[in-house]
Amino acid sequence: MPESAEVWIKLLPDSAYLTLGSEVREMPPHTAMLSPPNSQTVHAVMNLSKDKTQTWLYIDHYEFPIGSRPNRPYVEPKVLTSAP
Repeated sequence: MPESAEVWIKLLPDSAYLTLGSEVREMPPHTAMLSPPNSQTVHAVMNLSKDKTQTWLYIDHYEFPIGSRPNRPYVEPKVLTSAP
């Protein structure tokens, strides 16, 4: 998606590999990869072990266009009063 920020964080216990464009890099635990938000750069994280399950934390952020909105608050503001 255009303008989507995507982060992959490698969790314990083992290392893995990542591809970013044409580069292949080792991804040790507690390392993060931020993919370029251009919708063109190929990227992936890979579990190359044959007998282990690996874990990553994946975070993505994308703002969906919702059209025009009125320039006013969604909830009417109220004056707060102190409790007796």
